[in-house]
Amino acid sequence: MRMDASVHPIVTRGIEVSEMLSDALYKEDWNMERDLIYYPVNVTPMYETMKNNKTFQSDLIYREKYHEEKFKNTFNQCDTAKYADDHKIKVRHFSNYIL
Repeated sequence: MRMDASVHPIVTRGIEVSEMLSDALYKEDWNMERDLIYYPVNVTPMYETMKNNKTFQSDLIYREKYHEEKFKNTFNQCDTAKYADDHKIKVRHFSNYIL
């Protein structure tokens, strides 16, 4: 009994391997299927989460408000209640002395 060469297991396996390794067949298959494959990553929940997390994790965005307002500091210590109380104590203390 002789087996036809085209159906021999070694020959068929060799044909399968050569088709898998063929760059021309790979490119042809890609060119036929590339229009059918579309996976919009930018509409996935994970992408949206990562995009929104950028505003919380970015050091530049985090410090932007600080850099805008760091020269607008208008805190005057003389206007505080503690300063007024301390000043009253000093005035009272020095007024007890006779010079």
